[in-house]
Amino acid sequence: GSPLPINLKYCDGGGCAGGSGVGLGPAFLDPYMFMSNSGDPGSLVVPAHELFHMIQFSYDAVKSDPAGAWVTEAQARAIQDLVCIDAGGVTCQNVDDDPTGIAPFYGQVNAYLGDTNRPINEISYTACLFWSYLCQEYGTNMSEPQLGLDFLEKFWDEADDDKDRDGIQVVDATLKNLNPSFSFKKAFKDFVIANYAKDLTGSSVPAKYQYVDETQPPGSYDPVALDVSENLSGMEQVGPMLSNVQKWGAVYHEVRPDSSVPYIQLDYSVDNGVPTFFCALAIKGGEIEMEIRDEGLNFEESFANNNYDAIAVVVAGLENDANFRFSINGTQPVVNILDPLTTRKAAVGNKDAPEKFLAKVEVLDPDSNPIEGIADSEFSFEIGPQTLNSGNIVTSSYVQGQYWFVIQAPTQTINTNYDFVASWSVLSDTETNAINYAMRSDTDNMLVIDRSGSMDNPMSKIADAKDAANLYVDSWREGDKIGVASFNCSADPTNLTLRDWNDTSRMSAHTAINGISAGGGTSIGNGLQKGLDQLIDSGDASHQWAVILLSDGNNTCDPNIQDFLDTYEARMDNGDQVPQVHTIAIGADANRP
Repeated sequence: GSPLPINLKYCDGGGCAGGSGVGLGPAFLDPYMFMSNSGDPGSLVVPAHELFHMIQFSYDAVKSDPAGAWVTEAQARAIQDLVCIDAGGVTCQNVDDDPTGIAPFYGQVNAYLGDTNRPINEISYTACLFWSYLCQEYGTNMSEPQLGLDFLEKFWDEADDDKDRDGIQVVDATLKNLNPSFSFKKAFKDFVIANYAKDLTGSSVPAKYQYVDETQPPGSYDPVALDVSENLSGMEQVGPMLSNVQKWGAVYHEVRPDSSVPYIQLDYSVDNGVPTFFCALAIKGGEIEMEIRDEGLNFEESFANNNYDAIAVVVAGLENDANFRFSINGTQPVVNILDPLTTRKAAVGNKDAPEKFLAKVEVLDPDSNPIEGIADSEFSFEIGPQTLNSGNIVTSSYVQGQYWFVIQAPTQTINTNYDFVASWSVLSDTETNAINYAMRSDTDNMLVIDRSGSMDNPMSKIADAKDAANLYVDSWREGDKIGVASFNCSADPTNLTLRDWNDTSRMSAHTAINGISAGGGTSIGNGLQKGLDQLIDSGDASHQWAVILLSDGNNTCDPNIQDFLDTYEARMDNGDQVPQVHTIAIGADANRP
C-alpha cells in the first residue's frame, strides 16, 4: 500500500500512537547499538509497537469489539517479538525477550501462562501469545523475522471488509478464508493445548503444539499454571471437586500416576449446561502417547496406565463460562458380560450364513460402580476360535451403565455352541457356550417404550431408551417382524405397526423411535397390552413372539401391570400363543414409585 505519513513527538510514559503521529518517552530516544546488541532494546521495540498501531488505525475497523485492546495492543505487543537486529551480519537476534524491560513481550507471555482462566478476548496486551500462535500456525512466510506476520495482514484486510465486527468474528472469517474447516474455536482449542504441550521434548509432538520462539534467548516460556498438580498412587482419587472456567479461558489439571495405578478414570461434568472443551493427554518420555478431545457437557474416559509420566486434562470455556465438577481416580476395574450368557444363549443361525446378535458388557470399579468413557473401539470380542474385527461391529452405544454392541457373528466350521469372550485392555470375561450356531426360528418383536414425563428427568433416560431400542432394531434380520409402541397413560397411536423386518422397515422403526417425546403419566399395562394386541393381530403363529419393554417406573394410571398379566395368563390357560416379555430398566430410580 501507500506509505503512511508519521509525525514523531514526545509522549508521557513509554509510547503512544494516534491521529497522525506516534509519541515516545525521552528514555527511548537514546541510541541502541544493534551491531553490538547493547543498550536498551526498548528504543527499538517501542517505536515498532507504536508504528504498528498506526497501521492498525489506518483500517478504522474492529469497532464493535467491547474490549478491542486484545486485538490492537496484543497484536502490537506480539510483533515486538519479531523485531530483530542483524548482529554483525551473522544471525537475526531477537531483542524483546528481556523479561525485565519495559513492555516486554516475554514478560507478558509468562503473565498469561500464569493465569489462563481469563477470556482471551478481554485481556488487552496479555493476549499477545495468542496472536503469536495464530501467526506461527496460520501464517505462510515462516522465515526470520516474519514468522507468519502475514496472517495479521490478512486479518486487517478482512477486517476492512466489514468494520463493525469484533475481533473473534474477524479471526474466524480470516481463518475460513484460508480453509473452510478452520475457525476461531478450532484455533483456540489447539492454542490452549499448546500452552501445556509446548514443554514436551518428544520428537513426535505435533508442531501445532510448539512455539517457534521457544528456541530463542532467553529460553522457554514459563510452564502453564496448573490448577491441579498431584501425584497419584494405587486407588487414590483426586476430587470430586467443583471448579469453573471462564469463556475463552482454560484451566489445567495434571496427575502423575506411579506404577501402582492400574487404570485411570476421568470424570468431568458441566453443571450449568453449556458446551465446554475437554482434552486429555497421556504423556510418556516427553511424547504425547494418547490424546482424547471432546466438546460437550460430560467428559468420561477410562484407560490403562501404560507407565505414563503424567495425565493432563485441559478444560476450556467456549462461548460461555462453565461450572463443572471433576474427579481423577486410580482404579482396578472388572469386565462382565451381561448378554449373551451360558444360560441365555444368542441364536445366530446357520454356521455358513450367521446372523447378528446383541451383546451387553459392563465395566465396574472396585465399588461396583459403572465406569464410563471407554471408547467402543477399545473393546474386542472372540467367538470360539474366531477373533472379531471392527467390521463385525454393526453399531454400538452406551446404555444405562452398560456397553451395548450389535455384532455380526462370523462363519464357523460346524453348527454348535461357542464360547463368547469380551475384552478391554488386559481385562476380559468369558461366557462358555453362549453363542448357538443352528437354524433358528424367526421372531416377531414388539418394542414397547415408556414415554411418560419421568423419562425426561433426567433427559438421558429417554435418550438411553431410544438408543437401546435402536440397537434391538439393528440386531434383527429378514424373516423377523418388527413393531414399535410407546405409552404414557395412553398407548395410542401405535408408532409402527407390526410388519416384516427389512431395510425399509428398519429405517421406519428408527424414525418412529427417534420421534418419541416424553410427557404424561405411566401405564405400563397399557403399553404391554398394545404390544400383545399387535402380535395377536399381525403376528405369525409359526414364529416366536417377543415384547421388549423399556421403562423407568411403576404405574401411575390404569390399566396397570396386573391387568396385563391377567390377560396374559388367561391366554396361556387357553393354550393361546403368548410372547416372551423382556424388561429393560431405564434409570437409577427404575421400579421406584
